[in-house]
Amino acid sequence: MIETKKAHELDIVELTEDLTEFGVRRGERGTVVEAFEYPEESYVLEFVDEGGSNSRLAYGVKPDKLINVNAIAKTHYARGMSFLEKGNYVSATLELQQAIELIPSYIRSLHESIRQVFAPREDWESLIAALQFVIRLNPSYIIAKYNLAIAFLNYGAQRANQGHYLEALQLFQAALRVEAQDEVRSLTTENISTTHTALATRAYEASDILVACKHFEAALTFKCDTRTRQDLALIYFYIGDYYLNKNDADNASVHYQWAQDAGLIIPAVLNNHGVALATRGDLESAIVLFESALGLAPDDDILKANLLRATHKKSASEFVTEQTHADFNPIPSLHVAASLSA
Repeated sequence: MIETKKAHELDIVELTEDLTEFGVRRGERGTVVEAFEYPEESYVLEFVDEGGSNSRLAYGVKPDKLINVNAIAKTHYARGMSFLEKGNYVSATLELQQAIELIPSYIRSLHESIRQVFAPREDWESLIAALQFVIRLNPSYIIAKYNLAIAFLNYGAQRANQGHYLEALQLFQAALRVEAQDEVRSLTTENISTTHTALATRAYEASDILVACKHFEAALTFKCDTRTRQDLALIYFYIGDYYLNKNDADNASVHYQWAQDAGLIIPAVLNNHGVALATRGDLESAIVLFESALGLAPDDDILKANLLRATHKKSASEFVTEQTHADFNPIPSLHVAASLSA
C-alpha cells in the first residue's frame, strides 16, 4: 500500500503559511499531536516556545500548509550514511549537517551507530576518527567528546601494553586535550605516570640513567605518590654515584641530597654523600653524614673507616663508596575506561 499521508504523530513539521487564528506564523515548527484521514487529511499541531513552558495548539491544519521536517531530515541522513560508508566524507558531511540542522537528535543516532560498530571490537583508532567526525558536525555534542577522551585513553593503554610507550604517551596527552569526565582524566594522568615509569625502567636497563631520571621525574609530576617518589629517589642515588665516578663531586652531592629529600635515607646514600662532600673538602659536613649513617648501621665497617678517615683528614681518594641493592617498584597496570557513554 502506497503511503500518502504527509505526516504522522510525533513528526516535526514546519508551517508554510501563517495560521493567525492560532497565533502561529510561517516557519514555526511544531509536533504532530494527532493525524486524521477522515473526513479529510488534517492535523493537530503543538507549538512549544523556546523556554518550554508555554504551548499553543493548531487544529485542522491541512497538509498543504506544512512541510514534514522529519521526512526531509530522514532523506538527508540516509544519503549521508550512504556516502559515509563509501568513504565520501565531503558529501557525507553536507548531507548529515542538513539532517542535523533539521532534526538535532540525529547527531545522537549517528554517534550511537558509530559506538556500536567500533567499541565492541576495541577498534579504538577507527573510533577516534569517527568521533572526531561527529564532533566536527556538532562541536557542542558533549557525549562524543567524553567518548573521544575514553577512546584515546583505551587506545593508549592498548599501545602501551604492546610496548609502544612513546606512542601511548601521545595518545594519553590527546585524551587530556579533550573535554572529559573527571574519572577519565584521573585515569589518563595515572597512565601517563605509569608509561613514564616504564620508559624510565627501560632507559635504566639500557644504562641511560639520565634519561631514566627525566622519565621518573615526569612520572612523579603526573602522580605524586609514595611509589613514584621512591623510584625517583633511587635514580637520584644512582645518578649521584654516576657523577661521583666521573669526579664531579658537586653534581654528585646535589643528587645524593635530592635522594634524601625524596625519602631515601639509607646508610649507602648517606655514606656516598659524605664521600662527595669529603671530595669537595667539606669534611665537617661529611663527618655529620657518616655519623648519621652509623646511627642506622652501627656495624658497617665501611662507614666506620670513612668516619675515621674524615676525622683524620685523609685524602679524598681513600674514601670508599657503598652500593645499594634496592630495586625499583614494579610497574603498575595501565587503566582503561570500562565503557563508553551512550
